Amino acid sequence: MTTKKTSLILSNSLLLDVIDHATEAVAITDAAGLVLYANPALAELFGLPADELLDHPLPVESDAQPPREIELIPPRLNRRGNDRPRLATIRSQVSRTDAGLRIVYLRDLSEHQELKQELRALALKDELTHLYNYRTFIRFAEHQLELATRMKKQMVLVRLRLLGLAEIGERHGAKLADAALLDLAEVLVRTFRKSDLLARCSQDEFAVLAINSLGIYQSVITSRLAENLRAFGRSEKRPYQLKVQCTTTWFDPEAPRSAEELFATIEQGSQQF
Repeated sequence: MTTKKTSLILSNSLLLDVIDHATEAVAITDAAGLVLYANPALAELFGLPADELLDHPLPVESDAQPPREIELIPPRLNRRGNDRPRLATIRSQVSRTDAGLRIVYLRDLSEHQELKQELRALALKDELTHLYNYRTFIRFAEHQLELATRMKKQMVLVRLRLLGLAEIGERHGAKLADAALLDLAEVLVRTFRKSDLLARCSQDEFAVLAINSLGIYQSVITSRLAENLRAFGRSEKRPYQLKVQCTTTWFDPEAPRSAEELFATIEQGSQQF
């Protein structure tokens, strides 16, 4: 770099030292928009060695006033094995010492966005079992019931309560009480289809909406669940026994009800197994 402006940048060693150690990605460009200096954070953000960014325009519009969010790093620029566009904020300012220079700042928001997505996903699911929580279950069930009404399909709702959870906690401690809840969740996953909706609705209560299941099959569903619980008890040695109280009801598309109404209805007598 031999231009006058490049020499001006290099002569300010204190400024460069500060920029080099900044966590924010920083570039200094000339009046034509060519990069004269790129700090390590900028090279990391673009997945390129810093010297490959020099004497080239930034692959984003650098005249960002006021600051704005942008998508950057298309696949052809990304060398880190991640070919998804990344989200960043960009802002820039004209140098006070030389009007021909512009300082461009970029902040990577990808991790922030991924964290937001993870938190959003966690808000949909029970933290312990990773089944849907009650609120999510009702929302998704409502959508399925609307489809079932239009397509004249029946569905079966199963409600279960894990019996003796408090006693398990008192005798064996909170960790084994959690383990019992996880065991029941595992049995439900084994018993029902991936298309069915499974949820932990409260401390000891679970629910399943069996999609496109005829009402006459309620007893078949509960029999299969009971057998899977017994099989689990035989194969997995626990200091407790999984016992549940189970009730079922069915959705009739000719007399549709909301998800909450269906959830509150008990049409098939309570069973314990």
